[in-house]
Amino acid sequence: MHATLGRRAAWLCLALITLLAAPGVALAQTTGGISLRLDAIDLKDAARGDFVLYTSYLDKYRRSLKAGDAGQWSVFLNGEAVGADSTKVQLLREDPEHGVAVVLVIARYSAVVMDGFFKPAVRGASNLVSQLSPNLDQAAVLLYSDTVDASGRLTPILKDVTSWLDTEAKPMPEHATPSLLDAVDQAVKLFPADFGTVGPNRVVVVVTDGFDKNVANPTKTTDMLKGIEDRAGRANVRINVIGTFIDTDEQLPTVRKLAGVTGGTYRQARTANEVEEFLNHTTAEINDQHVIRLHTTAFEGGAQNTFHVEVTDDSGHKLPSGKVIKRLPEKESHVLKYVLFGVGGLVALLLFFLLGRAIVRAARNRGGDAPVAVGPETTGCRQCGNRIDPSWKVCKYCEALPHHGRLTVTSSGPLNGKAFFIKESQTTVGKDAANHIVIDEGSVSKRHAGISVKDHKFELQDFASTNKTWVNGQEIHKQFLKDGDEVGFGAVKLVFKLKK
Repeated sequence: MHATLGRRAAWLCLALITLLAAPGVALAQTTGGISLRLDAIDLKDAARGDFVLYTSYLDKYRRSLKAGDAGQWSVFLNGEAVGADSTKVQLLREDPEHGVAVVLVIARYSAVVMDGFFKPAVRGASNLVSQLSPNLDQAAVLLYSDTVDASGRLTPILKDVTSWLDTEAKPMPEHATPSLLDAVDQAVKLFPADFGTVGPNRVVVVVTDGFDKNVANPTKTTDMLKGIEDRAGRANVRINVIGTFIDTDEQLPTVRKLAGVTGGTYRQARTANEVEEFLNHTTAEINDQHVIRLHTTAFEGGAQNTFHVEVTDDSGHKLPSGKVIKRLPEKESHVLKYVLFGVGGLVALLLFFLLGRAIVRAARNRGGDAPVAVGPETTGCRQCGNRIDPSWKVCKYCEALPHHGRLTVTSSGPLNGKAFFIKESQTTVGKDAANHIVIDEGSVSKRHAGISVKDHKFELQDFASTNKTWVNGQEIHKQFLKDGDEVGFGAVKLVFKLKK
């Protein structure tokens, strides 16, 4: 597809328009072509001093490098190095607790189809999605020509995304005016503003020749790019671009700049084979991220704090990343906890004293051989605290009280038929008496799993238990439950039922 003189002139003008760098984005620091980038910081548990940092370490060809020894890494908070014994490093693909969310944007109009870039882009995209971790990572795909077709919202059910690609990713050789910027903007908007359901490790991967329907209107294009940049900055989304070189690359500098200002990576493919090869490099870049877990209280709560990391290679050379500024929450105070412990201890002593007096008084007043009336034996329900007949498998009080759903034991043994009710928005399950649902069985860990209830959805998460958590016979780390699912905690099997 040969570019017209008008198209070339417009894009040559647009290439001269500069984009302001997004605040808070850690641009990659490079030495000899090798780069280190601080992609994201998870602040979910920052109040108690626990941080998770995601970093990309790439060679001059943008291929991933590995430095799995915690001793090779240093984390700096407000310019001061945090003690090495406080850090733990894993590759993302090996981490069972932390994931990534990926949205792929692929051009499928006449130019990219006829020049052979579309099919290898689809193959590379399918391979990328297939190498993500089901139920931990999330993905979605957008294909654009003059319109944008999407696989749906971000989902951890990755087979749905690859299935959509298999059935919907058909080339469209007819003439179309590409809506590149609309597609990228829509991809960024798939990420929610909060990090509850989709964590902070977020990336959009774009395969494009850079041409957009607004090429003749540089002002509108600049406004759209600035809007994308601002939204990506607020949602912590980096944009990785694979530029497809057709007959001219005059339109590519702008999307290359977009990758740079959002903290992403740019790769330029001059052949169809390079498109698939560079998507494979992108897959490795995502899966080989280094996940650094850090514990420190050396930060100022309720204020802006600066983070950066540094890696030492085998030759002893140190490479720092760019800096990221984050406002951190107030530190968790332990004063109230100590006060509560003290008050609890005094209350316990008082109760022991009163109990002792009651026992002594009862012994003094007890008649020698007088008959004692004995009622039916009762025990306390661990969930509601009411006195119940110990033969009850289902507590009638719990059943009458408000609850979201129940888990009923189906495995053989003394627990068979026993029902546990899900009453809290955050319900913990385990052998320890401090859990909301206490399952006193040898294969169940002290703090085995948790069930989060939000918007009538039940999300089950394993808490790194010894004997694992299962749904319908499949080991899971985190998964939404459906009515009638069989759930396993270790060797204990239960059926999940919604409240009717």
